[in-house]
Amino acid sequence: MGANSCAYENTRCLTGYYCSPYVGPYPEDCLPCGYDMSIYGQCQCEKVYIPHCAKCDGKKCAACSRQFSLINGRCIECSSNCKGCQSEKVCDFCEHGYFLEDNICKQCPERCEQCSSSSTCQTCKSGYVLVPGNWCVPCSQDMTKPLACNCDNHLIEGCATCKDTTCVLCTHGYILINGECSSYCLSSSECSQGQFCATQSLGYNKCLSCIDNCDKCEDNKVCIQCQHSSYVNKDRQCTPCDKNMIEGQKCQCQENKIENCIQCEGNQCLNCIGGQKPLKGQCTQQECNNNEFCGIGKFCVKHDRELNKCENCISTCSECTSMHECTKCIEGYFLNSQKACTRNPDHCDKADHSGQCSQCEDTYYLTDFNTCHYCSGSMSINQKCQCGTQLLENCIKCAGNSCKTCQINFKLVGKTCQKDECQDDSNCGSGKICIQGSDNMINTCQNCEQNCSQCNQTPDNCTQCNVGYYLNNKQCYKCNSDQPKDQQCQCRDTPTKNCIECGADGCDMCIQSMGVQNKKCVDCQDLNLGESCNCGSTLIKNCIKCNKNSCDTCIDGMENINGQCINCEEDPKLCSNNRSSSTMVISVSIGVVAAIIIIVVAIVIILNRAYRNKKYSVNDSNHKLFKKAKTQVLKTACDNLCPE
Repeated sequence: MGANSCAYENTRCLTGYYCSPYVGPYPEDCLPCGYDMSIYGQCQCEKVYIPHCAKCDGKKCAACSRQFSLINGRCIECSSNCKGCQSEKVCDFCEHGYFLEDNICKQCPERCEQCSSSSTCQTCKSGYVLVPGNWCVPCSQDMTKPLACNCDNHLIEGCATCKDTTCVLCTHGYILINGECSSYCLSSSECSQGQFCATQSLGYNKCLSCIDNCDKCEDNKVCIQCQHSSYVNKDRQCTPCDKNMIEGQKCQCQENKIENCIQCEGNQCLNCIGGQKPLKGQCTQQECNNNEFCGIGKFCVKHDRELNKCENCISTCSECTSMHECTKCIEGYFLNSQKACTRNPDHCDKADHSGQCSQCEDTYYLTDFNTCHYCSGSMSINQKCQCGTQLLENCIKCAGNSCKTCQINFKLVGKTCQKDECQDDSNCGSGKICIQGSDNMINTCQNCEQNCSQCNQTPDNCTQCNVGYYLNNKQCYKCNSDQPKDQQCQCRDTPTKNCIECGADGCDMCIQSMGVQNKKCVDCQDLNLGESCNCGSTLIKNCIKCNKNSCDTCIDGMENINGQCINCEEDPKLCSNNRSSSTMVISVSIGVVAAIIIIVVAIVIILNRAYRNKKYSVNDSNHKLFKKAKTQVLKTACDNLCPE
């Protein structure tokens, strides 16, 4: 940061300068202390910061800024209603609505908006009119032309009664039209100076203004007599009397018209056109009237009783007002406080009246001590080298009005030296990379590809992703349940394999068939009691093997109840209900099967006995019928026992 510059919490102002109270984190030039400096400014007086100080005297304040006065070396705020003061009790000028009397700001009279004393109003409050004698009286119908009533800071000539900014009643000689008062007349003699009587379309005559700067006119286009210090031109318009007048024109100096006069004083001429001189109130030709007539390097010697003449300035002075008072010096010299020309300091092209250099010679730069040094690599950063007519920052070698070589870590881009944003990646911060520029391009910091926190050489060559993303083929993808196995999701500073959701201190969720153990992902079969396995759409506690979205196998000590792993010691009722339902189903099934078997066996025994005893004759067809019946009975029993 430069010597006379400042930034947030880092101020380096020179004596006589202060840091803006609104400065941000980037360096800014210090501002010169002065009467109109910021009310919050603290002037640097030889490393001592003095609030509200406008001018230093060593380490002390010599003068204060506006609204403050120097008392016992400190800047004290002025008295009540005082806008500017010399001391705490001596006021220079007051706030609006107050006037200065005996160094005290006093309130203006009740009817006055602004005043210069208790008896002299300058403007009136609404509903009042300023009359001769500088006093405010109520607006009324008895007012004379051309007094104007103040209608809420809107002056309306001829108004007797206001309502807000419009008039509702006019004085005698005026007609109310659209909230304004228009005067009427019979002839121009009834109108004020600078007006004429004109017929209106509404059937009455009205006093209208002449053209600008005209005192008497026939109508609003032709002037007969102009106002003071003006003349009637060829177009019958009024033009101010000045040095641009055409010779032979007559300027109106009150009641007198004086030829070639460009400035009046009363009814006499004070200044004439060209080289003429006013003698006895009239213009007479002479060599010069002021220094402008003499040209560069000369001044006009004025005489009271004879014509003026031009004489040369002294040799070191290029412009002067007299033989002993210079206004501009020749090259290589500066104008000192005595209005004399003194040689500039070494290698200085321009200096102020105290001899401090403000501009150096070509290929030199101005130091913080207002001396000129040769532009080289030893100059400070942000110093400006004088290259011809141009002042080029951070340039150490010139080529005419342009820069040829820049300061270290700067490059010549176009015609200016621009600083590299970075030298390597460490200058750019997280998620950025330093791109080396060519000879005419600066090094710049560029962002790595989206969701990449660290890249190498190019923005698309990612080496580390943002939290919640995994790196695959130099690209970053959001960690999710569909990511390939063994991918490492970035969780804070550590990549975590098979993680799909990161927490503050590691992994919170893993891919399917894996669970979180010590903030890392392991196979569900390696989980400990109390840890959860990701079974697709849900996390199942104490599960070591999944079957789609439910648990297939629980950890030792847990029982699989409807796809969830339950600790029967902690929730015996749930386990008991599940077991009772299972036992009842099994018992009923066993009873039915047993009954069917008994019936089948009984039928088979009865049929076999009947066949052996041959209690009646059985032919082959009956034997076949018996076998068929036996087969059907067995099939029916099997169907009942094994329905599938």
